[in-house]
This record gives sequence, structure tokens and C-alpha cells, in this order.
Amino acid sequence: MTRIVRFVGMILLLFVTPSLLAQPCDCISTGNCPVAIYDNASFQGTLNVTVNGPNDLGACPLTKVCFSITHTWVGDLSVALTSPSGDNFLLMADADNNFGGCGTEDDNINICIEPGIGNPVTANTEYICNGSMTGICLLGNWTMPCGGVSDPVSGAAQAPNCDLNDFNSPGKPANGTWILTVNDVCPDDVGTLDNFELFFDCGTSVCIVCEAEGGALNADDATSCFGDPSLNLNLPPVYGGGEQAAPSGEYSYNYVISQNGTIIAINPTPDMSFQPPGVYQVCGLSYLTLATGEVQALIGMNLTAAQNLVTGPTAAFCADFSTDCVTVTIGNIIPPTVLDTFACLGECVYLENSNGDQVEVCSSGDVILDSYLGCDSVITVILQPIFIESTIADTVLCPGECMEVNNLVFCPPGPFIITLESVFGCDSTVTYFVTQDSTEAVILPDSLHELNCINTSIVLDGSSSRPSGASFTWIGPANFLSNSPSVEVTVPGQYTLIVENHAVSPSCSSSTTVNVTGNLTEPGLKINGPLPALCSGEIFDLTDLEVVDTNNSSPTFTYHSNTPATSANALDTSLVSPSVTTTYYILATTSGGCTDEIAVELIVNPLPVADFTATSPICLTETSTIAYSGNVSPAATYTWTFGGGTATPGTGPGPHTVTWPTSGTKTISLKVTENGCSSSFSQTVSVAAPLPQPVVNCNPQTNSVEYIWGSVPGASSYEVNVVIGPTGVMTSDTS
Repeated sequence: MTRIVRFVGMILLLFVTPSLLAQPCDCISTGNCPVAIYDNASFQGTLNVTVNGPNDLGACPLTKVCFSITHTWVGDLSVALTSPSGDNFLLMADADNNFGGCGTEDDNINICIEPGIGNPVTANTEYICNGSMTGICLLGNWTMPCGGVSDPVSGAAQAPNCDLNDFNSPGKPANGTWILTVNDVCPDDVGTLDNFELFFDCGTSVCIVCEAEGGALNADDATSCFGDPSLNLNLPPVYGGGEQAAPSGEYSYNYVISQNGTIIAINPTPDMSFQPPGVYQVCGLSYLTLATGEVQALIGMNLTAAQNLVTGPTAAFCADFSTDCVTVTIGNIIPPTVLDTFACLGECVYLENSNGDQVEVCSSGDVILDSYLGCDSVITVILQPIFIESTIADTVLCPGECMEVNNLVFCPPGPFIITLESVFGCDSTVTYFVTQDSTEAVILPDSLHELNCINTSIVLDGSSSRPSGASFTWIGPANFLSNSPSVEVTVPGQYTLIVENHAVSPSCSSSTTVNVTGNLTEPGLKINGPLPALCSGEIFDLTDLEVVDTNNSSPTFTYHSNTPATSANALDTSLVSPSVTTTYYILATTSGGCTDEIAVELIVNPLPVADFTATSPICLTETSTIAYSGNVSPAATYTWTFGGGTATPGTGPGPHTVTWPTSGTKTISLKVTENGCSSSFSQTVSVAAPLPQPVVNCNPQTNSVEYIWGSVPGASSYEVNVVIGPTGVMTSDTS
């Protein structure tokens, strides 16, 4: 068998070599590492420690824990350390150590945890890498995590003071099995616990597995007289079931001789021929030769205590008792004996010869017997009769209890009349009157409400428990403890009320448990991506925003025009069409009434003015001047169409000079774009064709000359300019 070992006592210092004192205490050196780490499970590395000093963490404190882990996505992991006394504290933990809490995605860990509180691995946050440039996310020396970290997977707790010294309570053993537990709570990424190492103020002497194997003696009990050579027993250990003898030289085998449960000698051979008459137990003992001093120190100790001392995770030193012992009875000629005894009235006593024959003795006198060693003995029997009277007894039983008398079980109500056998074997009658204690733990209300962000506490009332003068003890999550009849709780979990009635002896107790449920997770809103820029009058759906709840609380969303967001300012629809830059408010509400609000500012750009002036009408041979008449920034763009005309310069706000190759009504259009918003405008220019030249005829008269011309198609008016001579008078449009 294998077990953890430790060495105690000053004698050990005479036998321990310097190489033993200098043994490393790390997982690789002891063959317990590396340990593979797979998805969604817990994995452990162990060290079986013996410190080079007092087996007391108060006197020989743990001073540092170092571990290295090769693993992608370190946010999958939490690490805890369990001491031989069962203290189980988190060494490394982030904000979510339950299944699915994947956390930081960087790789690998090589850190040491030291006493103090100044540099926690986390304060209930995600891991923040400090060694990513080396390929190792977490590197160097840290202190224990703090801030309320927890381990729902394997039950490790945050150290009470967030300090490695929380392991170092006086009286708690340093020697024994120390377990490093690594939890992997997410899929897809695996790795290994490469190594871990423990450091103690007084150093370590042994960090190995004990190979001592006591085997079995498999021999009959021995009986003989003092000095008989047959008492030089032959008791070689026998091994089976995969067991084997410990390595010779490194380990020794002796025989432990005890009498009346006390060890009186430890010898290299089981020679009992020199022992004085008596009854002895002879047991085998395999032990590490270096522990010879500790083995000899067992002399004078209770045998069972010695066996327990080298058994279990905090063994005092490396040793193993045989699975059985041999009883050796040594006698000599029995001198005359006086047997002063009692017998029930009217009964006899029986003495037995060595051959098993019984001699009946019904009165006082001398009796000659053969001893079991073949020696005659004279026994003077003094026989005294025993008179036993009936007894009445009162007893109190706690609720649900029964009493056991003489391997018989009696449950209330009573009374019970029981016939018992006295220590002398005589019948006696006992009448038991039973009182049933009424202690009962009661928690009101019977139906409990769920804790949420609206109802943040619940009062648990135990004052209806019985009896009225009983003491109260409440136990609940997060180290909850109270002695009040009623308590107000704010943390979900299981709460137990223990009511104890000290008015009876022994005291009676009753307990009951309730589960308080709760949904206290608040949403954590953020918006991914940039917010859109809108044009005046553009319709936008607020549900198109990528709103993320970082706490995954599954809330419902409502949209509001003001803050704080209330039903009074809730929007009827998520569709909005702001004409100016406007802030809206998104409210997330969980089923437990927890809320978070985030503001969203929608930038609204105004529509640019698309307007221009144009010269119209014009003749076909003339030009029209077209110029932008709106008000936009220099960053605006202009898109013109000139109705088939040729424009100079033709781009930008103008003015533009436009000619057309043909007459008619020409449509000019402009689209102005600014900040992603556009508007358009168009108007027409009338282009007239050239008039034909009129043919003028002269009709001279006596005192005047009449000029006559034909009507010109398309002409709207006629004008005559007389260059030389009288101006004359227009008589019509054609003369």
C-alpha cells in the first residue's frame, strides 16, 4: 500500500541525510505531473509533503505556491489548492468559473502565489495578461484572487482574507497530501498541468510516496510455557493482491510486541521465548530505515494509536503494519488461586479444564483443574449469591428518536418493561417511562418569493419553532450565520435553521431547510459598431442597432425619448424620423426587474438647398447664364444636366454659360449632395430660333416715300431705324 508520510520527533534528525532534507517538493520530481487537462472537467496534481520542521502550518507556514499550465484560452481555467486539513481555497479565478465562463482567450500560465493582498490575480474580473509578448498570458508573482471569486464546479472558496496565509492556521498540519485542482469550464481548448511546487518556511524533507508494505503474517496463535523454544516464532510476511515487499536496505522489517494494548518491544525477530508469562500480540512492521528512531519511539504507545499514527494522509512517518497479528500466550505453573465470584441466586458457576471439560461449582470450596498448559492448579471458590431488584427509569427522547436497549429498539410512546441481563448474567426488570421532546424547527412563510432587483430581500421567520426558549442557528450561502429567530436574506441559496432545546439533557435539536431562488443579474448594455448618420426626414429602425448585453441576462428592450427611461416617455414604435440630431434611450429589463439604460445619439444632417437662376428666354445665338443660388458648404457636390446644351465650366456651383445647337424649351436639372444627403431642382430655358431677314420695297410718291415689307413669321414686333433723313411714321407692322 502507498500513503503520504511525515517525520516527527527530534530523534529523526540523527538519521536524515542532507540529500533527503534537500528534496524538491514539485509535482514533476514526484512523478505526479504532467496532468492532462480536457474540456469541461476537473483535474488534479498531488504532492505528499513532509516538512523539515514542526507539523504545524502556524510554526512552519506555506510561503509560496508556483504552477505552470500549457493551455490555449486561459479564461477556461480556475485553480484551487487543498491542504491536508481540507482547506480548499482558490489560487487563480476570474469573474465566471462555472461551465460556459470562457473568459480571456490568451494562452499559458507560469505564476507563483505569495502571501499578502497587494497584487491579486484578479478581483473577480477577467484575467489580464502581463506576459503575452513571451507567449505566456500570466507570468510572475501574484497574491490570491479576491473580490468575491467562486468555484461552482468543485466548490473551492475564496480565501477568507484573500491571503495565502489563510492556509497557515496554528494547529493545522503541513504534512500530508496537498492537491492542486484545475477546472476547465469551456469546450474546444485543452492543455496540461505541467508542474506545481510548494515552499514552506522550514523547508521540506520528504515529498515522496511511502512504499512500506507490512503484508500479512497468516499464522495461527501460539500457546506455550515460559522459555519454550517453540516460542521463537517464524513469521515471514506474506504479500498478495499486487503487493510486494519494500526495497531491502532502504526499508526494514521488525516485529511489534504489545501486551494489554501497549507496545512493550520492537524486535528484528519474533522470538517470544524470553518473554515472561502473559498474553501478547505480535504484529509485523515495515518501515523506512531512515525512520528507525521514530519506530523505536513507539514503545510505550497504545498499539491502535500507533497503527493509526502511520495510516492515512497525515502519517507521522513512513511505515506499514501487517494486516493481522498473532496472539501469543505464555504461561507457567499456576499457583493456588482464590476465585471470589458471584452467581445468581440458585445458580452455579462453571470452571473449564484445559481439555474443554467443564466442572460445575454450586457452592464454595476447593477445585483442582488441569490448566490449558497442562499444569494442575488449585482454585478456592468463594461463591456469593446475587439479589437483583426491579428498576424504574425515566428518559427523554428527541423528536423522531428511539432508544436501543440490549440490541432491541423501542420507540415512544411507552412505558416499556424490559428484561435485561446484568453484568453477572442475572435477569433483572427495568421499566422505562418515556417523554417525547417537542423540539421542531419551523420556517415561515411556507411559500417564498424569488429574489430579484425589485424584491431584493426576504425575511425568513423561525420564531414559530418549538420550544419558545430554544436557541437558533441559521446557516446559509456566502458564510451566512445568525442566531436570531428571524433573518433577512439577500443572497439566493439554501438556508438551514437548527433549533436546539437545552432544557433537556442531552439537548434535542431539529432542523429544516428552505431554498431561496433569485435572479439578480443586471443587464450590461453596449453598442457595437458606429452609430448611423441620417438625413433630415429619413426613417430609421432603432432595432437595427447592434445592442449587446454583456451579462447575457436575456432582457427585453424598449425605446424612449428621454431619460430616465419610463413608460411615460416610451416610443410607440422603434421607427423614428428625426429632423434634427436627436438622442434616444434604450432600456433593457430582465424578468427579475433588473435594468440598464444606454443613450443613442442619431446625428441628423439637413437636406441641402438645390436652387439656381437661369437667363430665359434667349435667342439661339445667345447664351444663358446659370448660377447656383443655394447655401451649402464647400464640401458639397453638384450634378448638372443642361438639356443637351454645352456649359462652361459645367461643374461646381457656377455660374455656367450655356449654348444650345437648336431652339426649343430646354430643361436644366441640379442635384446637390452634402453629408450624404441630396436634393434636386429643375427649371426650363426658352431658346428662340433666328428670324428671317425682311424684304423691303420702296414706293415713292410726290412728297413722301413709303417702305413696305412682308410679315416675318415668328416676329412679335417691328422696329424701323432711319439712319439719315426724317424719322418717318410707322403706319402698320408692315409699312
